[in-house]
Amino acid sequence: MVLTKPVRKVPINIQSSHKRIIIKNGTIVNDDHKFVADIYIENDTIKDIGKKLMHPGGAHEIDATGCLILPGGIDLNTNFDCDLVDDKSCTDYEIGSRAALIGGTTTIVNNVSSTSFNDKPKEYIKNIENNVCCDFVLSVQVPDDANLKYIKLIKEYALEYDIKIFHIPVDLDFEILTSLLETISELGCLAVFKPFSKKIFEYNCDKLAKKNPKEKYGPELLKYSFSDDDQVSVYMYILNVLKNVECPAVFTGITNDEILDLVKDEITPNTHLSFSVPALYHNATNLLNECWMHAASHMCKPPLSTNFNVNKCVSKLAQGFGYSSVDSNHIGVSSKQRMKGWSNARNIPCGINSVQYRMIVLWSQGVEKSGIIDPCKFVAITSSNAAKLLNMYPKKGRIDVESIADIVILNTLSNTEIDATPQDGCDMSIYSELDSKVKIQYVIKSGQIVVDNEDVFIHNQIGKHCQVEEFSYMYDTVDRVKESSQTKTPCISRDKPNDVIEDDIIVPKETNGHCTPDKPIEEEFVNKTRRNPTGVQSQLVSSISFGDYAEIKEKPSTKLQSSYFINISMVSLFMSETDILSEIKRSGKFDEWRHNAFNTMKSSKKYRKLADKIKKYATTHTRDLKLDVESRKYSIREDFTNIIFKNGSIKKEMMELINYNLNEKNMCLSIGNYLHSINPEKSEIELNIPLPQDSPINKTLK
Repeated sequence: MVLTKPVRKVPINIQSSHKRIIIKNGTIVNDDHKFVADIYIENDTIKDIGKKLMHPGGAHEIDATGCLILPGGIDLNTNFDCDLVDDKSCTDYEIGSRAALIGGTTTIVNNVSSTSFNDKPKEYIKNIENNVCCDFVLSVQVPDDANLKYIKLIKEYALEYDIKIFHIPVDLDFEILTSLLETISELGCLAVFKPFSKKIFEYNCDKLAKKNPKEKYGPELLKYSFSDDDQVSVYMYILNVLKNVECPAVFTGITNDEILDLVKDEITPNTHLSFSVPALYHNATNLLNECWMHAASHMCKPPLSTNFNVNKCVSKLAQGFGYSSVDSNHIGVSSKQRMKGWSNARNIPCGINSVQYRMIVLWSQGVEKSGIIDPCKFVAITSSNAAKLLNMYPKKGRIDVESIADIVILNTLSNTEIDATPQDGCDMSIYSELDSKVKIQYVIKSGQIVVDNEDVFIHNQIGKHCQVEEFSYMYDTVDRVKESSQTKTPCISRDKPNDVIEDDIIVPKETNGHCTPDKPIEEEFVNKTRRNPTGVQSQLVSSISFGDYAEIKEKPSTKLQSSYFINISMVSLFMSETDILSEIKRSGKFDEWRHNAFNTMKSSKKYRKLADKIKKYATTHTRDLKLDVESRKYSIREDFTNIIFKNGSIKKEMMELINYNLNEKNMCLSIGNYLHSINPEKSEIELNIPLPQDSPINKTLK
């Protein structure tokens, strides 16, 4: 365990000559070229660049001979002062921003929960400015239970509080997800996703606990419950949503290099990736380490990949797909906080402290060891691309006249060992064995020297909340995609069929792509639905969120809003002959049962015997009930659904086959598909349509 080394505080006068700085003989590196020149800084701005610059007296001079002069790093994904399990992160804004500056990062994008931000947004931002040491941008996390009303909040955040970045959970309902993305796109803001589904994770945890109830899992539970394939699946799901909505987005915290195989500029022009720096240094084998604390310190969401190919990732980053970058995904967790999950691995706070090591790790893995990334690409990945995503380029992310003086000076030939002691409030680091020749010699933040060799001159309140202008560089790709897709969608011209009687055609009323008939649904659709070649009726479906599968399993009554008119052959799968006859007698609707039995006898040889018994039984007890056709259909369906769901439960196998392509307004559970997979002869469904909230199936499942 590595103990925290206190940051050395050297008092300086903020109005001193450090506000005028001349950097001489260094190699200036931007994302497009590098050259040797001097830099003159006054206040917080670069005033001049050239060789052998003349400068006014009293300026602080830095000799950068043999060193690289880079724009300050920009980290797209930090989580300072975030909520943990019944606790707060040990990295607050002051400590975290100090660690960022020591590591060469001068601007961060910090994720904040909407609950914290909602109370008094202006005071919240002001409080951060009073404690932070580097510039910051806030990314508001959309809550997991967000509804359409949250759209109003997004507009308020964007227009009144200059919040232009929104971190969106992947488990949202499809309709809410697309509505949020459309709003974000209209406002010119930035949508951020992390390829991790809480619902998939929780579902797999439950599944594992039931399978091995006596096992006590540790940090390895994270690896078992959210695999590499799960991360790719979540990415693909969100990618398909983004294609339809035409909203640019950034994926942060990526730890799986397989996603790189899916990235093609012509297919994913609006998607930009930010890899998590821990993945460039460690893999998921650390989660299987025999030392519990070692394994727990490598837990992050999404989890580290099992077979992460560093060179493959670095090569793809060097190719420059989109505005790719590397983020820290920093969450500060102390050893004491991790121990809260000793008895239950689900309660282990996930987080790796990386903001201090982000730039050094990428230089070590991408420039020194592999040689795949050159200094210009390094600048693009650590600073320039992020600045373009945030619409700050070239004010930030570039060394040029009138750019903000956020500068890092690297000594690439240093023979001194890297001090991997964490300065972020954590008591241990996974980078303790980091080996690199590069050393951060100087860090200049807004024209002030904050790191000078081994000395640290960090003063809080020098950081500020950065305003992010809407419609960043990403929207250029959106416009190009829209222009390329302006071709008119062809409509096929057809002749009207002559052998169809128009009076027999019932056309449902449509609104927004969903069926919303004025008359009862069963009146319009009974016996009008299409069947697929196997005889199982095709589903009437829309789309919902990727994670609704687990929610349906836990709370079926909240999602299932369906009922079915099912024939006798299906009823026999769930109830014995005696129970069926008892249910017929209980309902008293003998005429309807007799009618249904008669139809079954004509259509099914296998169930003819059972249907004949039901017909005779119902005929014997027939009551003089004169029901019209429509009410008869509804009554029969009600009886059958009550029979099938009599015990208030659904087989687990059925729940696992619930189709993801559903919608909260138009729910439909396809039992027939399941039955057909077991026995095609028992899978005849006559109707498969949504019902109102008060349908029998809903009442029974509650």
